[in-house]
Amino acid sequence: MGALRTEAADSPHGIRHRRSLERATAERRQRVLVIDDDRIMAEALQMAMQQAGWADVQLVTPVDADNIVDAAVNFRPSVIALDLNLGIAGSSASLVSRLVALGCAVVIVTADDDSFRLEQAIAAGAVEVVDKTQGLEVLLSSLADALEQHHSRPQADPVEVIDGVRHRRRSGDAERAALVSLTQRERAVLGGLIEGLQAEAIAGTHFVSVSTVRTQIASLLQKLGVSSQLAAVAIAHRAGWSATVIDLSDETG
Repeated sequence: MGALRTEAADSPHGIRHRRSLERATAERRQRVLVIDDDRIMAEALQMAMQQAGWADVQLVTPVDADNIVDAAVNFRPSVIALDLNLGIAGSSASLVSRLVALGCAVVIVTADDDSFRLEQAIAAGAVEVVDKTQGLEVLLSSLADALEQHHSRPQADPVEVIDGVRHRRRSGDAERAALVSLTQRERAVLGGLIEGLQAEAIAGTHFVSVSTVRTQIASLLQKLGVSSQLAAVAIAHRAGWSATVIDLSDETG
């Protein structure tokens, strides 16, 4: 019987079937379903994911539990980015187990700090909780991790996950406050660093001396509590902060 099974698997029909399954699996691994009652947030995430190379990202505007589950059944995503608070559809925590049962990795995306509902979602099988306020870069990274790891990673500990969310939120708040504290000139210099410019290029662009730019870099690094320009740029990215065109030669800033 073993020889017969091997023969069948190696037959032209068996090879085509196996390749078809491999293609279907590969395609599904690139599918992400975004479920969020905030259409603007959902569309921003969809666009960011598509720009990052995700092949197929679909959105669902939640109406009730059934339309959410039906969308997942029809689309068969590998990962679902699920908002915890779905507006008129209520809390999504009770939906997690139904979505996990479909073979999806569920990532809770929320700005909510409701410990009870978060614990419910994690206990039901959610693999990660991501704070919406941390920006798209963190969210994309978490979704990618979920895609790679959800089949092998152990069940998340609710207390650890919630503590992690709160810690990241506090860190994010501190980073955003530090960015707000930058002067107009420091923001202009940080904008140049974000664009990959060196001090000399920033100075040339704004017709100021290199020493002036270096002084601004030292000042903004101190305010952001980091020791490198890369770390400062990373903080800006996490906060969703973009470069602002400001004239450094303007003495008013």
